[in-house]
Amino acid sequence: MTNHLQELQDRRVKLEQRLARIVESHRQPLSKDSEERAQEEENEEVLDSLGNCSLDELLRVRKAIQRYQIGEYGICTQCKNPISAERLQAMPETEFCIECAKSFGD
Repeated sequence: MTNHLQELQDRRVKLEQRLARIVESHRQPLSKDSEERAQEEENEEVLDSLGNCSLDELLRVRKAIQRYQIGEYGICTQCKNPISAERLQAMPETEFCIECAKSFGD
């Protein structure tokens, strides 16, 4: 599972960098030209959406790293059964086995 930890740590860094770029973009003043400003506002909405998705993923990744650090990584947080290696390979940040994920919509 060590490779999962490295993958999670790498993903955390990338997400933190992405969020930092989004925050920096929001700090830029909008244009005074109305057409440019409208386009910039649309871009801001897209960035907000990307930022929210990235933040959600970052929180899941951080929680997975914490579970790894306390020895609970790979164990379903709901039923306490092992999460399959295939599921962890596809979704290393998951906290649910496939059966519980179906019931929670994960």
